[in-house]
Amino acid sequence: MYNTFFCLFDECERLTEDSDFRRKITMPMKDFFQFNSKAFVSATPLQVSDPRFEGFQWIKIKPDFDYKKPLNLIVTNSYDYSVRQLLLGHLVNSSRVFIFLNTTNGIDKIVNTLGIEGQSRIFCSEKSVKKLKKKGYTNVSSLYSEPIAKYNFLTCRFYSALDIILKVKPDIVMLTNLYEAEHSMIDPYTEAVQICGRFRKEIDGSTFNSITHLTNVRNTLKVKTDEEIDIELEEKLKTYESLQARYNETTDATRKKAIIDDINRLGLAEFATKLDDGLLEIDHFAIDNYYNNERVKRYYLSGNALREAYEGTNHFTVNYRNVFLAVGDSDRLELKELPTFMERCKLMVDKLNKLQADPDRDFYINILKQEKDGELIIEAYEKLGVEVFANKKYQRADIKKELDKYNTELLRFSSIVVQEVKEAFPLNVPMPQEDIKNQLQDIYKRYGIDYKVKKNTIEDYYDASPSYHKKPYTYTLKAIKKFPTN
Repeated sequence: MYNTFFCLFDECERLTEDSDFRRKITMPMKDFFQFNSKAFVSATPLQVSDPRFEGFQWIKIKPDFDYKKPLNLIVTNSYDYSVRQLLLGHLVNSSRVFIFLNTTNGIDKIVNTLGIEGQSRIFCSEKSVKKLKKKGYTNVSSLYSEPIAKYNFLTCRFYSALDIILKVKPDIVMLTNLYEAEHSMIDPYTEAVQICGRFRKEIDGSTFNSITHLTNVRNTLKVKTDEEIDIELEEKLKTYESLQARYNETTDATRKKAIIDDINRLGLAEFATKLDDGLLEIDHFAIDNYYNNERVKRYYLSGNALREAYEGTNHFTVNYRNVFLAVGDSDRLELKELPTFMERCKLMVDKLNKLQADPDRDFYINILKQEKDGELIIEAYEKLGVEVFANKKYQRADIKKELDKYNTELLRFSSIVVQEVKEAFPLNVPMPQEDIKNQLQDIYKRYGIDYKVKKNTIEDYYDASPSYHKKPYTYTLKAIKKFPTN
């Protein structure tokens, strides 16, 4: 077989890109290097460090025409808002939108938040298909197939090695949300190029209407330089080689076990395959993956870094713009990380104050409500005013108690309850106070009003004349009071 056949490994960069979460993807390489005639090929290859590639010839084919594609790069501090504006605003009239996003939780959130399930199809792994079907999705598949929908979501397994042939030109959207899924980062040099290459049919000289990559950035990402990785791996590999030599030299089983224990503590498991004796076989693609992941992360430290990366590919002409809004993804992350109610409360109140005149206030309010204690803080802010927080010294229990009291009063004097009270009691007829109290308590119970009725509670609703001349004491209700309609 190795002498007769030519072994061609297509989309070869996937061995490097996917080896961290698809460990078995490099297993065919043991056979690959045994073929006399063989090649790695891709439109977007990555450098490889495996010493078995020594002696291979690099052949690069350069087009003699302009092949750059126009790309809209939108860097935003408010991912959810910008996705809404893009899909339901700018692309609302598009007949076909293909959305590449490598997180099914993120896809689920977009579909539900925007209310587009009836207009969507989702293509993802078999495991993710099962997860989404448990949530009630029916428009989900592990294989690309037609008919397609207006909004078509695809995870990373569909970024390459797929031909999509359409009768209309699609709008291509790539999404990255670093605050919810760092693995949704898209590499401009490989994945972005491959994604745009999925669409094969030219219509009026082009295979697409538009290409957009919408992303947030994080200057707080923990990123290592190549030099730092060099030092880290050099030290680990030197230590491993020393331990391996000691393992091979000793014949004592106890010593061998102790050495294997030391090897396991080196943190090399992600860069190697464990052999039967406990020693390691270094996987150079896994090491390349480590360097590659850090390279891509560096692009997402800033909008300018990502723009420069796209321009450096020579595949795109970049139209770059920033979208910075009142409530950003970093604010939401900060809210999640704040340990106390007081800290969350102060930050959220500050945001609410700044949103007063914002035309998109309702959208941001809905976003903030999703954060811990968000609904309580926002409801208290809107119903009780900003003063309640300082007055109650930012104590959650006291603020909630004040809010519950307000809501109880609001319900006690709602139009439906007032109307029932009005119908329950006749005017100008002496009635036992105890009967009135019990009847009013029954009305409250029916409406879920947590309030202990007293004998004089009826006076909250009526101008009433009490009588204490003889038992049972009575009330004569003269007139219902006026209440604001609500």
